[in-house]
Amino acid sequence: MAAYVPVQDLKRPTVGQLDPELQALGLEGKLTRVEGWAEARALSHALSGLGLAFNDLKVPDHVIARPLTAEEVRHTHNGISFIYNEVSRTLIPETPVGFQWSKMKAIISVSDQGATNRAALHFLAYGPQETRLMLGLQWDPFHRCWNDLKAAMRKASLWKMVLSLSISYNLPYGPFNSGQWFHRKAQAAKEFFESNGPHSSTFASYIPYICWELNIPEPTFPEDVEELWHKVQDSEHWRKKGPLVKLMRWLSFFQSSNFYKGDHMALKMVLTHGGLHGMTHDEDEEDTALPTRQTQDDKTARAELQELKKSKGTWKVAGKVLHARHIMQKDILCVVSRAACTHHSEEARELLTAEQVFQHTLKSVTNQGWAQELVTGLFFHPFFYLQFLVSVRCAFVEGWL
Repeated sequence: MAAYVPVQDLKRPTVGQLDPELQALGLEGKLTRVEGWAEARALSHALSGLGLAFNDLKVPDHVIARPLTAEEVRHTHNGISFIYNEVSRTLIPETPVGFQWSKMKAIISVSDQGATNRAALHFLAYGPQETRLMLGLQWDPFHRCWNDLKAAMRKASLWKMVLSLSISYNLPYGPFNSGQWFHRKAQAAKEFFESNGPHSSTFASYIPYICWELNIPEPTFPEDVEELWHKVQDSEHWRKKGPLVKLMRWLSFFQSSNFYKGDHMALKMVLTHGGLHGMTHDEDEEDTALPTRQTQDDKTARAELQELKKSKGTWKVAGKVLHARHIMQKDILCVVSRAACTHHSEEARELLTAEQVFQHTLKSVTNQGWAQELVTGLFFHPFFYLQFLVSVRCAFVEGWL
């Protein structure tokens, strides 16, 4: 059986909550590891809600639960683990005969890397035998997943694709977040669909690309062409702005990518051939999708895109970056990072109240959602993103894709 402990509000400890012998040091500001003490206190209080205390989680005296030393090796015989000391030539069992780990109570802590509360957790997990708990410590794979994804994308030379498509995704919010271009985009679409038809030469030239993106066969009969025309005309993004990409707001790019799924080539068609009169010199628009804190690769990609916007205009660039290569790269990226996007962005978007979090926790416990989170954290670690994206980069370089 497994369960989540109750949510705790970690407030900063006050001097009055300390032991009397520590209050003087607290007043002088000489205490360290205060955040760790607050973490341990909150963990103890959370366990009390389950009818447990730290003593219920202590490592039994007859169980050896510690890292091996340099002169020790582990052997297993008949299902029993032994520790053999190569210097003293002694062999001792890690657990007594008949011991069952399944009967032991344990707790798993998943925290951010480098957080100040880790000190107390390390003490409880690896400290002296008399204070050591059955406590498993893991890193939170999603807390840093966006930075790891960005690092993987840069390694695979996909970061420029993200910046490029973000220009198109954020176009309805410009210029300068005023939203005026959303109305101009809607007007351009209106003029395009009024001046063209399902059998126009412009639409006919885009049919292969639109069908390729939608992963459907090209229409062979006039009525099929008309059905595709109406499908493109009724797309939601002509009537709604869609999500705003802010690269410091984790995974927002994937929200926009999903919103425009199947519509990139149709958007390119309208931006390229729509009635955008007087809209060819909008180079002054400030692209909020580009990061403010940049690596050298970021600066190179940003400078290249800014120069392109300056010479061509934002509207032309927004249509120019919508091509098959970028769409294919985007689709592969979304498939590889789907697990992180599902766990992180969807839950953050949908669980907005304490009641929703409570109901989600109950559902996760009863349907083994906790196990799914652990499995996802193990098998969808950013290391695997990096391996896959680098292989994708090699495929593009060698002409496979």
